[in-house]
Amino acid sequence: MEPVYITAVLKAKQGNEQRLYEALLKVASPSRDEAGCQEYRLHQSAED
Repeated sequence: MEPVYITAVLKAKQGNEQRLYEALLKVASPSRDEAGCQEYRLHQSAED
């Protein structure tokens, strides 16, 4: 099976940046543990 790459760009509503960041951190580890997951990365813009 060919690998599948998914890129998502999320922008928090003003005042909810920390809430979004914490939610993404919470799901990152379980997502990495999913069968077949080879890589799961979070990136944050230095400008936003």
